[in-house]
Amino acid sequence: MKHFYLTALSVAAAITLNAAQVQPWALKTPSWLQTQQNVVSAKLPAADIKTMLPTRSAEEPQTDLEASEASYYYLGDLFQNGTDCYYIFLSSAGIRKGNPTDEGQMLRALIVAEKYTGSEQIPPLPTGTFAGEVSGEAGTYYPDNTEFMDIFFNPDDPEDPTLVGYVYQAAEGGSIRIAEKDGKYTVQAVFTGDLLDENGNSLDTAECTALYSGEIKYDDIHGYTPLGGDAAPVFPNCSGRYSQGLYSIAFYNVPLDEDGFIIGAGDLLNCEIYTDESNPMNLEDLVDTFEPFDAFEVGGGIPGKFVEGVWYEVYGGYFAPVGTALMAYDASGDYKTGLATGGTIDVTREGDIFTFKFNLTTPEGDKITSSWTGELAKFMTDMSDPSGSVQGVNPDTAAPVYGGQGCIVAPADALIFNTQGAVTGSTDLTPGIYIVKTGSKAVKVVVK
Repeated sequence: MKHFYLTALSVAAAITLNAAQVQPWALKTPSWLQTQQNVVSAKLPAADIKTMLPTRSAEEPQTDLEASEASYYYLGDLFQNGTDCYYIFLSSAGIRKGNPTDEGQMLRALIVAEKYTGSEQIPPLPTGTFAGEVSGEAGTYYPDNTEFMDIFFNPDDPEDPTLVGYVYQAAEGGSIRIAEKDGKYTVQAVFTGDLLDENGNSLDTAECTALYSGEIKYDDIHGYTPLGGDAAPVFPNCSGRYSQGLYSIAFYNVPLDEDGFIIGAGDLLNCEIYTDESNPMNLEDLVDTFEPFDAFEVGGGIPGKFVEGVWYEVYGGYFAPVGTALMAYDASGDYKTGLATGGTIDVTREGDIFTFKFNLTTPEGDKITSSWTGELAKFMTDMSDPSGSVQGVNPDTAAPVYGGQGCIVAPADALIFNTQGAVTGSTDLTPGIYIVKTGSKAVKVVVK
């Protein structure tokens, strides 16, 4: 099943999960969108594609929004050009941390304004008319991170709580007008939206409009939500990789699709453990008792320690749990986080069978206790071996894939997509989340 991906707002665990090859939550697409993709691959005329679009209930996909609520989030100087960026959300489908929570429609737009010079700790939402262009200059909205969503529950399965829908990415042009009077805002948006598949092929275009009048409150979409109590998850699954003395291993019970994306509620514990460097990896080095250390304070790794969890600003107002942390997902894709800042990870071995015992604590004093036992070598990718060999994983995932400053390092034959499904290159990239496909696998990386 193919997927349309939400923007970085819904993949806050991306940089942690990449290391363990378990991919973060993605908006699930109904099975009948595969029919559309087959139509596109047959290269039928656009008019024929539109007539074959599946219906939303008894109607065409809805691209007119009369919003009942709105919020915004301040990202700062995202483009590093002396401007300020904001996400604005208009919705008739509920809003939680910038994502929909129910059926309806949502507009999510990234606007660029003059640098805020006032005294308020959180800048107010800027006003004016913002034109759709990719310059990143003040007075614009950024089309690649602006989208209209038509959201609904899976019509193929009435018992499935997963939200599915159409995501129309804004093309250049159009406008978003924001006005304010006496604390009340009026927002009017109109642009041409393009419904893309994962290969960047256009399935449909439509005029997308949105209107809202009322208060617009600030929503800390990347605020840290603690566990709120002790946790003792049971982990049947494991996935990880090794490179330069660092073992990045995820233990999880969340359901995954065939591409490794989380598609339901459950728990995932990401562990970052340092040992002495070896080439190739030597799993015997893991047999030890590991205590936490602050990798940002130390400025590197310490063999015999695990990286404590940190709620980290990856870039321009985008935060993610980094290091060792538990993510407890609910059915909507939202999650609570337990940053492991204390306790121990004990690893023992009997032959090929390893046992991990977790007795961890969070800054709030919550306890995370769990264990996992299995043949670890089957679930590990050795990234240090110059021959590119992989233990227990398809060799086409062995080459390193990671994001940098405006670029992505990946194999020459890798396909790179932005979160709207458009194919990009590996250089001159704007900050954000990208999907890198190598062979039969896909990972998400962060570009700063």
